[in-house]
Amino acid sequence: MSDTDATTTERTETGHPHRPFIPHFIRIFAIPIILGWVALTVFVNVAFPTLEVVGEAHSAPMAPLDAPSMKAMMRMVTTSTSSTPTAR
Repeated sequence: MSDTDATTTERTETGHPHRPFIPHFIRIFAIPIILGWVALTVFVNVAFPTLEVVGEAHSAPMAPLDAPSMKAMMRMVTTSTSSTPTAR
């Protein structure tokens, strides 16, 4: 019998197999751990703004409005809307 077999078959005084501390702790406190995560999720959703709100508040154009390419695009838009539409 190897050393690993000896550790997996160890039994306590009550006859139950020995469990490591961390897995045993998680098993015993599973419901409070889940409720804690749910409470944390609710708190974060209530206390902090959503990403959409922050994005709208701090939005900026992808290119500066005074860039030459943006000026050219704006000039193209104004000249195309002022002329008569062509048939396609």
